[in-house]
Amino acid sequence: MPVYSRSKHDPSDGSAIYATRGGAFRIGNYDGTVAETTNLLCAYQYVDLTKTLRGQTLIGSDKKAPIMLIKTSDTGCEMSRHVLNFSTVSDLSHVSPSEIVTVLNSATPTMPEMIAEFNAVENHVNLRCTNAGVRITEVFGLIAGALGFGGGGPFTSYGSYFFDFITDDSTISITPANVMSAGTTAQLMGGYRNTETGVIINGSLIGVDYAINVKKMSPLFEQVVTGSELVFIDNGRGSDADFIPLTGVRIPKSVRMEMYNLRDRHATEGTTDVGDIEGLVAEHVYSGAVIVADDSRGAVSLDSFNFTLQARVYQDDAGNNIGQPEKLYRGPEDPFFKCLTVALENRPLISMLTATPATSIIVQTPMTINANTGGNENNVIVIPAAASGYTVEITEPMQSPLGCKFAYDDAAKRIRITAESTKGNESVTVKLTNADGTTQSATLALTVV
Repeated sequence: MPVYSRSKHDPSDGSAIYATRGGAFRIGNYDGTVAETTNLLCAYQYVDLTKTLRGQTLIGSDKKAPIMLIKTSDTGCEMSRHVLNFSTVSDLSHVSPSEIVTVLNSATPTMPEMIAEFNAVENHVNLRCTNAGVRITEVFGLIAGALGFGGGGPFTSYGSYFFDFITDDSTISITPANVMSAGTTAQLMGGYRNTETGVIINGSLIGVDYAINVKKMSPLFEQVVTGSELVFIDNGRGSDADFIPLTGVRIPKSVRMEMYNLRDRHATEGTTDVGDIEGLVAEHVYSGAVIVADDSRGAVSLDSFNFTLQARVYQDDAGNNIGQPEKLYRGPEDPFFKCLTVALENRPLISMLTATPATSIIVQTPMTINANTGGNENNVIVIPAAASGYTVEITEPMQSPLGCKFAYDDAAKRIRITAESTKGNESVTVKLTNADGTTQSATLALTVV
C-alpha cells in the first residue's frame, strides 16, 4: 500500500487562521459586473468631456489626456503611461462610444496587449486584454473615470483600479456577519390529546455583511466608496485635492465593490512565528454594495474609516449566479496573490500620471537568463528602460554576487544584463529620474539557470 505525504500547506487538514493581513478593494463595471481582463467596460453612454471642476479640465488645450495602464500576471506587474488624443472627435461635449474606441486604440504609445471594442447590443466599450496570462488589468486617470471606467463619469471616478490596505498594514479589522433568512416551523395540533405535528424549515444563507475598519483615508478611496466628485490640483508644490460630496438632488452613483481579504494560515500544533505560514485564505467578493458608517471623532484620538460591504449572490456577465464570498485556499508561494501584493506596493498613481511620459514603468518582471558555461551565447538580456526625458541610475548592485553585470545604454535607453557562470537568483534596482526631479524606482528580478 503506497504511503502518501501531506504537503505543508494542504488545506484538507485544517489550519489556524490568523487575523487578517488586509484587504484590496476595487470598483467594478457600471453594470455591476467584475472588471476582468476580458470585461473592462466604459462608455455606456455619450460622454461630455467639456466639463470642468474647480478650474480643472478633463483634457488639455491640445485635446490630449494621460491614462495609466496596470497589468498583473503570475510573473509580475507592469505599469505604463499613455496619452489619449481626442483631436479627431468632432464634438467633445457628445463623444460617442465608437469614437472612444478609436481614441483608445490610437493611444501613444499603443497600449500593449489591449484592444478596445464597441458592443452595439449593450452600447458600451470593452477594453479587452489579449494576453491570457494576465490576471488583472487596471486603468487610472481623470480621463479614465470620465470615460466611464469604474462605473463613474467626469470627476466622479478615476477609473477602475485596486486600492491597497494590505501592504502597509492599514487594515484594522474586516469582520464578517452571516445574513440568514428566518427559519420557521409548520405546525398542527391535535384537538383531542393536543398532539403536535410539525415540520422545521431551516433558514438559508443569504449573504455576508463585512464590517470594515481601516486606518488610512485618502480622497481617492473616499470617492471610491461614496461616488462623489474629486479633483487634484497641481499647485507647483505637489497636488492638492478638492472633494465635493454629491448630496440632495445630486445623487451619487450606486457603488459596487470587489474585495480580496487575505488571511494567513498557521499550523495548529505548537507555536509558530508570525511569518511562518502554511498558506493563506483569500476571501473574494466579486461585487458588494457599500454603506459608509459615521465618523467617530474625539479629542486626543485618531480617526479610523468605517464602512460595510454587503455581499449577496453575484451574477456574472454570462448570467451565472455565484455565491459570495468565495474562499480560496492557497499555498504561501501562490504566484497570483504574491504578485497582487507586489502590484499594490508603492503605487504613487497621481505622480506617475502627471510625470513626463515613459514608454514603460517596470515594477516587477521576472526574467530567466542562461549562465555563461563554456561559450554560451544566450547569457545576455537587453530590455527597454525608459523613453526620452528620463535619466536612469542602477542603484544596486553595479556587480551582483552572482557575477551578473548590469549596464545602462543612455543613447538606446536600454539596460543590458550579462550573466557569468554562477547560477541563482538576483535583482537590480533601477531609479528613473524625471527632468522636474520626480523619481520612480523599479525592481527587476533575475534568475540565472
